[in-house]
Amino acid sequence: MALPHDHDHDHAQGHDHDPPAPAALAPVVSDPAQQALVSALHASFNILRVLMIVLVVLYLLSGWFRVAPGEQGLISRLGVLRTTTTERGESPVFPPGLHWSLPDPFDRKIRVSGTTQTLVSTRFLPGQDKNAATKPLAELVGPTAELNPGQDGAMLTGDRNLSHGRWTVEYQIRDAAAFVRRVGERPEQFNPVLERLLETAVVREVAGRTIEQVTREALEDARCGVQRRPQAALDRLENGAALQQGVAATLAPGP
Repeated sequence: MALPHDHDHDHAQGHDHDPPAPAALAPVVSDPAQQALVSALHASFNILRVLMIVLVVLYLLSGWFRVAPGEQGLISRLGVLRTTTTERGESPVFPPGLHWSLPDPFDRKIRVSGTTQTLVSTRFLPGQDKNAATKPLAELVGPTAELNPGQDGAMLTGDRNLSHGRWTVEYQIRDAAAFVRRVGERPEQFNPVLERLLETAVVREVAGRTIEQVTREALEDARCGVQRRPQAALDRLENGAALQQGVAATLAPGP
């Protein structure tokens, strides 16, 4: 049962049933220290980004390398030699000039000297003179010198005479790729191999000749024979090295 409504509503006087409007939010007061920190972080990030770009550019530029005249260039990627296109086709040897490869450690640049190298063997000379490679033989071999086994070197001729000699060979690396694969990157790594081949050739060549032939009559023939033997061995090894010239200086001890 409805209760009696004992008063009137006057809607004309602005009586409103809508909820009141929310109060305006108070403005956020920014912290100057926080703003400074944010600005500093933004600036640092921009600087870091520029530095990273510069480092990437420098890293890519480091892939350029120059092969000087007289050198042969190689690029090794994960232990495998890369190839380049030349007038003769694909070749692992890069000619003199400017080339680009992946920067280290992806690609390793190798430069092999193509200049003539010289090896002097003093194995067949007496004494331990440190200047034996350049000193005149007459100063190294005395007229009445006696051999000291284990210290003095000598050559035994076919007629069972002793002679002393200094043997010099010049060689050049013609195929850098074969040289690096079988020997190494530096010519100095090849010297022990060539020295053993040279000494073996001297022993065999001198053993087939008389003392007169080795020291006077046929020294040039002996020199040519000594040069042929190591070159034949190098051809079999296929290590990219070739002998250019041989020089022999021999002397028989005694008056």
